[in-house]
Amino acid sequence: MSNDQEQSVNVDISLQFCANPYMLKYVFSIPLAVEGIHKYAELETAQQESPLAARLLEIDNVQEVLITAGFIAVTYREQQHMPKSHEKVIMAIKAHLEEGLPFMSPEVKTSSSSQEEEETAGQIQKIIAEQIRPALQQDGGDIEFVHYKDHTLFVTLQGACSGCPHAMMTLQNGVLNRVQAELPEVQEIIAL
Repeated sequence: MSNDQEQSVNVDISLQFCANPYMLKYVFSIPLAVEGIHKYAELETAQQESPLAARLLEIDNVQEVLITAGFIAVTYREQQHMPKSHEKVIMAIKAHLEEGLPFMSPEVKTSSSSQEEEETAGQIQKIIAEQIRPALQQDGGDIEFVHYKDHTLFVTLQGACSGCPHAMMTLQNGVLNRVQAELPEVQEIIAL
């Protein structure tokens, strides 16, 4: 069975809220045929690399799309329009699955991390384990390193941190600033 045929099977999609109140995470019951993490904020790039990301970016209020094998995270511009936009996103994802269309264009090669990115990822993991995680665990939360690519750090917040209204401030002012103190090349942090 080809990847396209596999993707046309019935897939359950569940919704998860993220630390970023403007982001919703659409989690799939089976892995999608996607390797790595792909982030799209510009329609032109998405049109070249990901038919699904392009489809989602054409929806009013969708600012950014993040595609992985396990989920799609969508960042919205305005919270007040999220319910209506969310409905359109769900319909677009389901239509894409039902049509059996690819998530990524065949030309898109999954770029492996460079040696430099792998070294940076290792240093980030050490900073998280030794300096950041202990502080968050004292407050009943936790943080998990997911991936580092193109100067962007992807993490998940857990425990008390996952529902905390101050999670975004903690990420930006605490975690990112702490990591940047040792690794200024890290430019952005995204909680999945």
